[in-house]
Parts: sequence; C-alpha cells; structure tokens
Amino acid sequence: MLTFTGTLFRKWFARSVERLHLIVIVRWPQNTRSMKLSNTDEIDTMGDFFNAMRKATKAHRAKMLSEANTDGWHWHTAYHYSRVFSGKRMDWWPSGGKAQYDGRMVYGHRKVNALINSLIGLNQ
Repeated sequence: MLTFTGTLFRKWFARSVERLHLIVIVRWPQNTRSMKLSNTDEIDTMGDFFNAMRKATKAHRAKMLSEANTDGWHWHTAYHYSRVFSGKRMDWWPSGGKAQYDGRMVYGHRKVNALINSLIGLNQ
C-alpha cells in the first residue's frame, strides 16, 4: 500500500508506478481517504492525481446507487429517498452512504444499511 501526503507527491514517483493498480491513501490533517485507481489512469501531475480520484469516486457512487434497493422508498431526486419508520422520517442518500433518522446523521454504507435493515425488521 502506498501513502502519499500532499507535500511528498512527486512526478518521478508517479511515473514509476503509473502502470500498477494502486490503492492510494491521501492523508489530510482531519481525515483519511482511500480508493482504488485503475491502471489506465496516467498520473503525471497533482491535477491528474485528483482527476483520477474524482473518477474513482464517481464510479464508486454509481455502483452503490445501482445496488441500492429503493422499493418502498419515496423518490425525491435520483440521489435522495425518504421513508417513514414508526412515525419518524428517514432521509437516505444511497450513492453517498448517508442517512438521517430521528435528527441524527449516519455515515457509511455499512452503518446505513444496518440501520435500514433493523428499522425494516421492526416495522414488519
């Protein structure tokens, strides 16, 4: 696994690994983000690196949206759904892995799916 920080990213290093499948972790002061870049992404500059990250993020979100089971949910936009559980509304954004229920935001696809499954189980 390779770790880049904003100040240590250099062209010579990017050229040496441009043909590999990379799992890249970018460390910023407040968060850590990881994603898989394909071997077709040419990484010569920092701009190319962020364009590859943006492309991987869009592909991941499209995948998560296509896998989401939206049966029984009220459609607001292509990315936003809602449903009422026990008299409380739940807003769900399946592509981003976010939900809001009972005034509380839940982040992460696994946590959101676990919450939805538990609420569906309580409703039945």
